[in-house]
Amino acid sequence: MFQRLFIWPLFAAIMGFALGGSVFWGLYGPNAALRHATQSAEDHATSNEARSTKEETASMFDSSPEAADFWFNFFNGTLVLGAFLVAIGTAGAIKTGTVKEKFADVRISINEAATKQAVAASDIAHQETAKSNERIAELAVQGDRLRKDAEDAKARTKQAELELERLRQRMSQRHLDAEMFSKLIYDSPKGVVEVRYLADNAEAYSLANEIYKSLLEASWSAKLPAPVRSPKVVPSNDPLHPPIWYNGVTVISKKISIQDVPNSSHFEDLPKSSAAGALTRALMHSVGGGVVYAQDDATFAEDKLVVVVAAKP
Repeated sequence: MFQRLFIWPLFAAIMGFALGGSVFWGLYGPNAALRHATQSAEDHATSNEARSTKEETASMFDSSPEAADFWFNFFNGTLVLGAFLVAIGTAGAIKTGTVKEKFADVRISINEAATKQAVAASDIAHQETAKSNERIAELAVQGDRLRKDAEDAKARTKQAELELERLRQRMSQRHLDAEMFSKLIYDSPKGVVEVRYLADNAEAYSLANEIYKSLLEASWSAKLPAPVRSPKVVPSNDPLHPPIWYNGVTVISKKISIQDVPNSSHFEDLPKSSAAGALTRALMHSVGGGVVYAQDDATFAEDKLVVVVAAKP
C-alpha cells in the first residue's frame, strides 16, 4: 500500500510537470518566433522566395502552419485531458487501493480467527485423542482381567465338574457284570466262598448278593452273604478285617501268589490255575466302579475263600 501511495503521486507530479512545460513551450517557445519570422518573410521576400519557403515548409511538415497550429493545440489538449484522466485514475487507484487494503485486512483477520479456531479445535481433538487412548488402555487392562477371570472361572468349572463326577460315581451303586464274571470263572478251579458285606451298608449288601448269585450260576459253592461290622481296633492277625478291607472288594485265601494281588507291582493279569487267582481277576474285570484287593490267611482251609464287600471307594 505504501508503495502505491508513493508511486502514484510521483507519476502525477511528473505528468503535471510535463503538461505545464508543454503549455509554456507552446506559448513562449520557438513556435511563436517561427510564426513571427514566417510572417515577416512573407511581407518582404519576393514571391519566388515565398513560394520556395512554402514548398520547403510543405515538404518538411506536409501541412500548412494553420494546420500545424491546430494539431499542436489538439495534441496539447489531449495531453491536458490525459493528465486529467491520469490524476483521476491516480486518485481512484489510491482510494480503491485503500478499500482493497481494508478488505484484505478484514480477510486476514477472518483467516487469523479461523486459524485460531482450527488450532483450538486441534488442541481439543488432541486432548480427546489422549483421553481415548487412556480409555482404550483401561479397557485393555479390564479385558485382560476379564479374560483371566473367565479362564479362572473355566478352570473352577472344570474342577467342579470333576468333583461332581467323582461324587456321582461315589453315589452311584456298584454292579457286577454277571456275564463277564461267569465267563472268567466258569472253567477255573473252584472253591468254597463265604460272602461278607459291611453291615448297615445297603450298597455293599446289594453287590454281595449279585456276587453270591453269579457264583452259584457258575457252579461254585457259596454261602449266603453275612454282615460284618468294623471293629474299633483291628487286630493285626484278623483276616476278615485287614486295613484295606474298609473299602472295595477283598478276596482272602489260605495262600495267594504275589502275581495274583491286583495292588502289587508284580501283578499279572493272566489266566491262573488257582481258585483265588481266578476269582480275584473275575471280580477285578466285572465289578463296575470298584477296587479289588487280595490277601492270604494261613489258617484257612485249602479250598476256603472269603469275599468281603466293603464300602464303595
